Amino acid sequence: AYTNQRKLDLLIRIDSVYQVFEEVVAFKYQVEESSELEYLAAVNQARQINLQMEQAQYDFEIAINELNQWIFSDSLFTVDQSDRQLMAPLSFSDSTVDHHPELQLARDQILLSEKGLKAVRAEYLPKLNLMYGFQEVNGLDGFYQYQAGLSFPLIFNKQQGMVQAAAIDLEISQQRLRQTTLEVQSRYLAAEANYQKWQASWQYYQLEAMPNAQRQLEGAALSYQAGAIDYVAFLQNTHFALGLELKGLEALNAYLDAKFQLEYLMEKEN
Repeated sequence: AYTNQRKLDLLIRIDSVYQVFEEVVAFKYQVEESSELEYLAAVNQARQINLQMEQAQYDFEIAINELNQWIFSDSLFTVDQSDRQLMAPLSFSDSTVDHHPELQLARDQILLSEKGLKAVRAEYLPKLNLMYGFQEVNGLDGFYQYQAGLSFPLIFNKQQGMVQAAAIDLEISQQRLRQTTLEVQSRYLAAEANYQKWQASWQYYQLEAMPNAQRQLEGAALSYQAGAIDYVAFLQNTHFALGLELKGLEALNAYLDAKFQLEYLMEKEN
């Protein structure tokens, strides 16, 4: 929704430039200072930009609706363009995947397997039985008797098989933890590399390409109104500038997606 809002704002700005361009060309055409070809080109380009702006408006509304479906709130949430936390870079100095939910689930499974093995082994071991009671000897009471004994499982092979099955289950759980750890660590490294790639790309567009594109767009509009360039040069410059800014927004969207993917894998150590 954030990038949808940025794209809509961009196309609104571009649309206003093309509206002025169309008005200037229409005036020149009326006073016969421009050809019909120039007039038609201006009208068609202005209509295309306007259509893109309308489509961007629909895309933004769809994104907002989807966002609110995930939030489950009576209040309508929208986009805050000044959200610094959203754009803040991630820090890797104290990040770890040790507390990732998938790893925690695998550790919990090991604990369950260990408890199951202990329970089965307890049934496998002999049990000590103690008995205590009163006894009468030669008609005299006040005597006590004690009995102690051991009982062993009669179905030895069956119990032994249950212990082996529980031990195998524990080994499987431990292997699953090792495998899950490798998978999560691999995904983390890939996510970190992907994040750094798109962070560098977005920084380029944010700090260099997009500001230059905006100046190019403004300069082309002023130059055309002043008669310094013709309509072909104007269309070429504005088309290039618009394409550059749209690529910048694509880089922003990829950067935010990579950031969210990495945040899911990261945990802050306390």
